[in-house]
Amino acid sequence: MKRYALFSVDQTEGLLHFAECLTSIGWTIIATSVPYTILKDAGIDVISVDDFVDIKNEYGFPLTLHPKIEYALTVNGAEERIELVYDITYGLEAGNDVGGHTLLALAAKGNRFPVSSYGEMVDLVSILSGGEENLEAERQKLIDRAHFKIAKHYARMLSISNQQQYETVLLSKENDLLNGENPYQVASLMKQESSDPLALHRFQLITENRPCFTNMADMDCIVEGLSKIHLAFQRIRGKTPYLTIAAKHGNPCGVGMDWNDPSKSIYKALWGDPLAIWGGEVITNFVISAESASLLRSSSSRGELYGNDKWMLDLIVAPEIDTGACDILKRRKNTKIFTNPQLVNPGLPQESQVHRFVRGGTLCQSPLSYILSLRDVTWVGTPLSEDQMDSLIIAWGCAYVSNQGGNEVAIAKDGCLLGIGGGPSTVNAAEIAVQRSLKSNQAMHDAIFAADAFFPFTDAPEILVNAGCNAGIVPAGGIRQNEVVRYFKEERVSVALLKEEYRGFCRH
Repeated sequence: MKRYALFSVDQTEGLLHFAECLTSIGWTIIATSVPYTILKDAGIDVISVDDFVDIKNEYGFPLTLHPKIEYALTVNGAEERIELVYDITYGLEAGNDVGGHTLLALAAKGNRFPVSSYGEMVDLVSILSGGEENLEAERQKLIDRAHFKIAKHYARMLSISNQQQYETVLLSKENDLLNGENPYQVASLMKQESSDPLALHRFQLITENRPCFTNMADMDCIVEGLSKIHLAFQRIRGKTPYLTIAAKHGNPCGVGMDWNDPSKSIYKALWGDPLAIWGGEVITNFVISAESASLLRSSSSRGELYGNDKWMLDLIVAPEIDTGACDILKRRKNTKIFTNPQLVNPGLPQESQVHRFVRGGTLCQSPLSYILSLRDVTWVGTPLSEDQMDSLIIAWGCAYVSNQGGNEVAIAKDGCLLGIGGGPSTVNAAEIAVQRSLKSNQAMHDAIFAADAFFPFTDAPEILVNAGCNAGIVPAGGIRQNEVVRYFKEERVSVALLKEEYRGFCRH
């Protein structure tokens, strides 16, 4: 029985090669007008779709949708059985490709080979030319991909009306993870079609160990934190310093910046809370050198304090890791090291809607995309100096990306995070932030606070001011806002009041 391959493509790359390979092993090519002309002119024996379905007149519909094509694709005992469809569908910007997606669907239904990209065709022709080994596995893979491609097409069709009556989330597996949040859970990284250069599947793992669910979830959080702090510096200062975030379970416990020296940035971040960072995560917006790697590996001062000089970092993320640095960091076998060059200039996620999966569905909303801008604030007291503003940006970024229990308050000074806290109330958050800040190796005098929710009373501000804070940023709001503002004025504390809608609630 003859084996037929149907070429229905306008893309001509590799066309002659594919046809020559298939005909050399006994296949017969059927082609639509564009590939037919090319193959015919090249001297390849090819059948036009017109001749195959025996229609010479123009009927106003694609001949690939003729019942004879469907029969040849779906009936096992068809005498002229089409075994392979090569069809690269066009996008919605060019129209609704009913014919192309129907061809792929028919090929999948008939358990044929539905090929919908140049790369897939390269792989399939190579396998077919080599024999029957792995053929059925490749067939099933192509069928699954065709179904996914068809689903994406119709999902986009649903969203065109922009009525928000339907929302689809289509994911494909990138790789299996070591385990879920707990060792008994099974997990994998699923990817969504996205052009975001900081999508997690675009980070390169340069160590041999496999990350777990928690590693990836934590990485997503610290990438978000680095991006927002980086963008706030760009917006307010017009430039970006060397930035390092040290975190535990995705929450910053140390952040350091320096305009001239990346090593100082790392030092500030690690010593923000040297006990909490043990076994945590670090991310930078600069290339990690051998000198930087040594700082991330161990510290004699830490050994004197805690009896262990190693930072024991589980996750290190950077734009690039120098070869010498990689050798140093790989000495700890459990450390996972990821790189992505885009971290030099990170941006926000590109999704128009974000979902939180809940029982029976999702909560859907527009993304948390606000970046601090001084155009959005009203000053109580005098605006800050540039050095103070550096600390304010860090405090704001940490308060707005952390999940410490709600109503987050962060405290920073001299370009580094001192402490952050959260809790059921802003009083709890302020108390915890102060308590943690007092354990840092810096005095709290002239420190700067940031809160992600308005102060309903003067109690939380009193805790921060009495601890040494002389400036801060907080969203406006609350029926007692005038009392809170009056308190800051009386204490000569400079505070930026953000517009009320720019609260920082995240990860609820």
